[in-house]
Amino acid sequence: MLLETPPRIRSIIGISPVPASGFPLEGEMWELFAGAAKNPGNCRAIIDNTTGGPRDDAWLDGMVSRSVGRSSATAFRAYPGSWARVDFHERVKDNPVPVLLLAGANDPAPGPGAMRATWIQWYPNAQLEVLPNTGHHAPEESPEAVAAAIERHLGR
Repeated sequence: MLLETPPRIRSIIGISPVPASGFPLEGEMWELFAGAAKNPGNCRAIIDNTTGGPRDDAWLDGMVSRSVGRSSATAFRAYPGSWARVDFHERVKDNPVPVLLLAGANDPAPGPGAMRATWIQWYPNAQLEVLPNTGHHAPEESPEAVAAAIERHLGR
């Protein structure tokens, strides 16, 4: 949206966002994500890994159930390609829009380190907030912290 209608975007809030350079998935990792559309076990493995592993079975089962129940297999299958095999970071580089990045401290994928190496480098008005005891699924893992950070950002 920022690239298509820049005057309409006043700020960006990214929650565990994939950078504009994409997030590389190859080999077994690609197969794990691509297979999640048909195999709930893949979905569970992804969620368990991206939370950093501290969540119990009931929480993981609930996340998998919601993911599978609310997503079409077609959309789920196409999803990884939309963020793993694209790179448009040169088009967003140096954009002055204010950006709030929320990253879980336990997120092994686009976590705080990835945010510092990408988003923070490309957006001069970007700010990173690291959420403790949180992985990739911040709204489900730390809803109060996410809501508070968003309210602070929008209140500026």
